[in-house]
Amino acid sequence: MRALTPHRWLEFFAKSVPSEPENYLKHPESSESMLFELRDWDQRLALRLVLLALPDAEVVLDITDIKDDASRLREDEAAVLASNAAQVIRGTGIHAPVVVLTEGRTDAEFLSAGLQVLYPHLTDLIRFLDYERKPEGGVSASVRMVRAFAAAGIVNRIVAVFDNDTAAADGLRVLDQATLPPQIQIIRYPDLALARQYPTLGPPTAEASTSSVSLADINGLACSIELYLGKDILSRPDGSFYPVQWKSFMPGINRYQGKVIGKADIHDAFRAKYARALGKPSTSQDEDWDGIRLILDAIRDAALAAFDGAEGSGGHPWRLIH
Repeated sequence: MRALTPHRWLEFFAKSVPSEPENYLKHPESSESMLFELRDWDQRLALRLVLLALPDAEVVLDITDIKDDASRLREDEAAVLASNAAQVIRGTGIHAPVVVLTEGRTDAEFLSAGLQVLYPHLTDLIRFLDYERKPEGGVSASVRMVRAFAAAGIVNRIVAVFDNDTAAADGLRVLDQATLPPQIQIIRYPDLALARQYPTLGPPTAEASTSSVSLADINGLACSIELYLGKDILSRPDGSFYPVQWKSFMPGINRYQGKVIGKADIHDAFRAKYARALGKPSTSQDEDWDGIRLILDAIRDAALAAFDGAEGSGGHPWRLIH
């Protein structure tokens, strides 16, 4: 038993069979004996481990003792049961999955796929907003949703993540992050080393009648999700990167907004990439996932900051698996 790794423990427990209660210590391969090894664990972590081994198992809560205690309550004690329970339930929001808001459906799709590839053990702790039910995308819509969640007193940990571009910087000016509750964290995609000298297309000039390509630092100006999908995805057949086209000028923050060209091709290539990685995880080791990893790590750090701001967060599983 001492030689078992966590993964082997899961395999053994999934195949274990019950033994007679008085003889379980004589049968180390029995389910009772293996559960005995968890006797000093936090009950929530022990339950999580068992459910990892038996994901389809039914969990039953025996409330016999609770019912017996409730029947002996005085009338004034019984009157506050519901309100006391409501306070406890609000506190359990810290143990619910983190909800991640993105600017659009594609961001949620690609980051969710990246989570499955890079951090599959976190897929039940981080949930991306279901954009099938979200009527609109974009910076303004996400800002309105953050405000609505804050006003409604939503207890779930929420991380709202925005593009690293001019449009996001402009849209976030109307959001006073200092007034948000600690369980709501606002972040932007991190800066990319690749983006410090990235090919861009500017408007025609007196010297050039057509758009000319020049290198520029596009961090904070044009880094949408596409820039984080990997050098292998951003590379065109001739070896050059899909360039960023400068678009509108935003006078409020005195910057241009840029968009990478060839988005449809980039999206198709990344969908094929993550399909390969999910089908055969070893393929991801030879591909560039650094940009997606940067974003997911930023989300994890923001989620931890949200837990730090909540009462009773010290024992949350995030602290064990970050």
